[in-house]
Formats: sequence, structure tokens, C-alpha cells
Amino acid sequence: MKRSHTSRAGFTLIEVLVSLVIFGLISAAIYSAYYAQVKQTTRQYKFAKASMDLQIGKNLIERDITMAGFGLAENFEGHSDVGNLAAKTRAIGAVNGVASASDQMTIMGTALGITTRYSQGWTVVKTDPITSVSAPVAWTDDPRDALQSGTYYVAMDPFGRKLSNPWVGQHSLASPATLLPQGTLLYALSGTTVSTSSTPYYGVKYYLDLPRDVACAPGAMPLRRLELRSYTVAGTGSRIVNCALNMQVAFGLDQTDPPDEVIDLWDNGGVQAAVLSRENLNKQLKQVRVYVLSQASERDDNYQSPSPIRVGEADLGTGADVTLDLVQNQEKYRWNLLTMVVTPRNMR
Repeated sequence: MKRSHTSRAGFTLIEVLVSLVIFGLISAAIYSAYYAQVKQTTRQYKFAKASMDLQIGKNLIERDITMAGFGLAENFEGHSDVGNLAAKTRAIGAVNGVASASDQMTIMGTALGITTRYSQGWTVVKTDPITSVSAPVAWTDDPRDALQSGTYYVAMDPFGRKLSNPWVGQHSLASPATLLPQGTLLYALSGTTVSTSSTPYYGVKYYLDLPRDVACAPGAMPLRRLELRSYTVAGTGSRIVNCALNMQVAFGLDQTDPPDEVIDLWDNGGVQAAVLSRENLNKQLKQVRVYVLSQASERDDNYQSPSPIRVGEADLGTGADVTLDLVQNQEKYRWNLLTMVVTPRNMR
């Protein structure tokens, strides 16, 4: 009896190794394509997020400049009865950076606060003039607005936007605030001494400062927004742009008397505006331009940024912009010049 022999031939070792090599090459190609796609998607996401954050920061700066001066009394200057509470109370101002350093910008008004709920904290006096020495004094129908003993207050005439005379006082049992008629705008200051009291308006400061993010290019740091309600309390502002290399501020002034609504001078860093009285600043300031040179990408060794970069506009005249020469490491980053052109609406 003969046995049948069935062929059981398989893959040789060489065939298996060749197959593994081919499979490995295909897998490596697929992984490389996938990794490149993920990297590109991540880069686009970070760019989109940076662009979104930049737009939010731009909108915030434009809003603050538009509302500069809102709610400020017209005669803050010249009042010395509360020391530095009224010092340098101006709708907007700037500090010019030395050489090509960044400028700073300060804005004041009662409608600038976003980190607290006290943006417009004036209270209208609804009762007749107070003659009682009882404490607290109920100025309005809302008991939360009662003036506690020892509280400082600021009073303003709502019709002429002028501070009352006296415009500041301290309520106490022995000397109550008695001369404020109905309709007076009242602001209670949260402090037991004038020097530590909160101000009846916000001061908002824009500036570049540390600490910086590790992803920032050399020399770049956050553009910050700091809300101030007291001259004696500082702090670190909230970052509105993660990495910025420079900020420049230019004021467009109409120096013609009487004003003809034509800008005669572009004042870089607010040097000329700083010596104007509050009244003249309100008359002359027609436009504010802010330029922020922000980082638009992470380091890319295959990229070479153009240098120098102008922060500002050359056609505004000499001194209304700066030119930055990028150092070697800074040239490996992409940069975006954010330009804001705003007309203050509350400075007249």
C-alpha cells in the first residue's frame, strides 16, 4: 500500500525577513505622514489660539481707550484736600520708553473694571439732606448703600460733572455728611484713611513685564493689563498677549486754537500730552494708535524673520515709531504687528 505525500512547503526565513522589512518601511512612512500631520495640526491650533487671544486683547484695549475719561469729574485737578487721590487724574496717558524700549499706557474712567463688579460704583443720593448724626446714614433706598461711620466719600454734581465743594469728606457720628442734596452722585471709598482708600474711578495700566512664558522668544514677555483702584496697592496685571516684543503708543493731537479737528502732531509715548492740562488734553486728543509686536509662532530653525522691524508707521512723522533690529535667536520666530486706531469717545 502506497502512502500519498502532501506538499507542506512554507515561507523561508528570507521571505519572512523581506516581508518584515517591507512592512516596517510602510509603517514608518505611514507614521511619518501621521506625525507630520499631527505636528502641522498642532501648529495650526496654536496659531489659531494665539490669533484668537490677540484679537481678544485688541478688543479689550480698543474698548478701554474708547471709554477713557467716562465718569471722571471735570475739575479733579486743583483739588488738594485729599492729597494724592486727585493727583494725575487724567483720562489717558503714556510713558515713553527709553530709546527703542516699550511704552506704557494708563487709562482712567469709571467704566473700565472687568475683574470686579464695581465698574460704575457711583450712587445717586435720593433722600433729603442728612441732618441726623445716627450711623450708618441711609443715603438711598437700598440699605447696602448706607454710609458707615469712618467712611470717606466723594461727591459730584451730576449736571455739570463738577466735584461738589467740599468734594470729599469723612462721615462720623460727630461730623455727619449733611450738605449733599438730592441727585448728588456719591462714591464711598473703601478705606479708613485717604491714602489707602480706593479711588472713585479705575486706573488701567498696559505694560510689558515679567514673568515670561518659556515659549516666548528671547526678549519677549507678556503684555499685561493691571486694574488699579488705589494709589497704594499695586500688583501683577493679567496677561492679554502671551509673548510681545514691543509696544508703542502715539497720540494724535490737534494743536490749533480753536481746534479744527485736524491732527497736527503725532506724539509718541505721550511726551507732549503729559504737559497738557486735563482740559487741553481733552480738547486736543483726536486719536490714539497702539502698536504691539507679538510673537506669532514657536521657534523654527528653518525660518528667517526679516530684520529690522518697524513698530509703528513711518508716515506719522519722526519719533512716532521705532525700528527694532532682531537678534539672531529672535529671527527664528515669526512676528505679527498688531495695529489699533481708536478715537476716544468721552474726552471732549
